[in-house]
Amino acid sequence: MNPETGQEVPRGQVGMIEIDQPGRCLAYVGEQDRHDLKCTGRWWSTGDLGIINKWGAVRIVDREIDRIPNGSAIEFEDLILDRIDYTTEVVVLPVAGGLPVPVVSTTDDVPLDKGDWARAVADLAPMADPIQIRWDEFPRTGTWKIRRVALREQLLDGAKAIGIGRWT
Repeated sequence: MNPETGQEVPRGQVGMIEIDQPGRCLAYVGEQDRHDLKCTGRWWSTGDLGIINKWGAVRIVDREIDRIPNGSAIEFEDLILDRIDYTTEVVVLPVAGGLPVPVVSTTDDVPLDKGDWARAVADLAPMADPIQIRWDEFPRTGTWKIRRVALREQLLDGAKAIGIGRWT
């Protein structure tokens, strides 16, 4: 579905992934209202954006709150990690009204080479210059996922995400 309108999107277009499954959670502890906002009848929004191909396979593109124009933060992060062998973490932060901001860490905190960076992102949508931090400076959850909202607040004073964020 379209996260802004709630309308169904055709196969092959990016849309919000919703599920109908008996094994999903029925509430968030202490946040029933937030959970209920994600429900439409029997359908529950995962907060993920994806594309369903003609065979019914789903490819995750991004979290709705982390979406970037003209690309996928998930894809860009994976490509950059593969293309620059000394990167240890890459996070692309969307910024409302601006270019996405890549945040990187490297092995032994070696400085990120500008030539390596330029080659790695040459075929990707435009991004701001990367910010390099130490690997241990990335805020993480208890399961080691990057806390992207906290990272944006830590590095980009006042910057807002592009996505609505209702679905997270």
